[in-house]
Amino acid sequence: MTPVTLALLVCLQSPGAAAGFTPNCAAPPNAAITSVCAGEELMRHAVAPDADDDQRDTSWEKAAQAYRRGADLARDTSVKKYALEKLEVVYDETHLDRPRDAEPVMRELIGLSPGELAPLFKLAHAQERQEQFDAAESTLLGARQMKPDDVEPYRELAQFFARRAAALSADKERRERPDAPRETDQPDKDGVYRLREGVQPPEQLSSVGLQLPREISDSGIKGSVAVEIVVGVDGRVTDMRIVRSVPLLDAAALQYIRQMRWTPATRNGIAVPVRIMYVVNF
Repeated sequence: MTPVTLALLVCLQSPGAAAGFTPNCAAPPNAAITSVCAGEELMRHAVAPDADDDQRDTSWEKAAQAYRRGADLARDTSVKKYALEKLEVVYDETHLDRPRDAEPVMRELIGLSPGELAPLFKLAHAQERQEQFDAAESTLLGARQMKPDDVEPYRELAQFFARRAAALSADKERRERPDAPRETDQPDKDGVYRLREGVQPPEQLSSVGLQLPREISDSGIKGSVAVEIVVGVDGRVTDMRIVRSVPLLDAAALQYIRQMRWTPATRNGIAVPVRIMYVVNF
């Protein structure tokens, strides 16, 4: 069995909350299952023996679109879970390798599967692959708090801390070498800078007041939501990612940040996009 064939089998037999559901692709009863079945067929095209790399990537991309459409159209929870679980697999590191796209999919599955640990573990994995280590740790600690008598969250936490300890030790050794390169103020692959020497930080100009739904405000829920944001060259927030979550407050925090205006960060006197951390305290 080739690795590609094995990958297909993993996709077609992905475990999870909807593992007992099987789409009827011979006579799809609705548009949602029609889209799911289109995703299944595209996955088969991706592993065809005569498919080259470009054809394979195109098929995976179209399969992701089909599963996304199926999840959006689904009214039955089992169909939606099935489509989302397949979409998460397509985004994993053995296929499209897009953890950033996998993260919101896992959050949807968490909402559909309250009390299940597997989606939380997968979310933490996607966060770790994006180097959002505080967020991954927070997700795993939340899983432990949800089921304190279950051994799996402790095992996942132990493995996470072991990986972090090894990575930090290796990084320390690298930085302490005499020939270690100096950390520079170069942008990442998306052209976004971080606050390092040579990059002047943005300054907040304005924001609206925090708005909470009445039921949340009356409940007295408090907490701090930490969000990694990108401030663009026009002073607008162009990207946001929650790294420390308070589930009932997250939406209000994002809405609050979305309306902020900043002076842009600068490098050598020129405006540049920059990634910073912002904490919204409720």
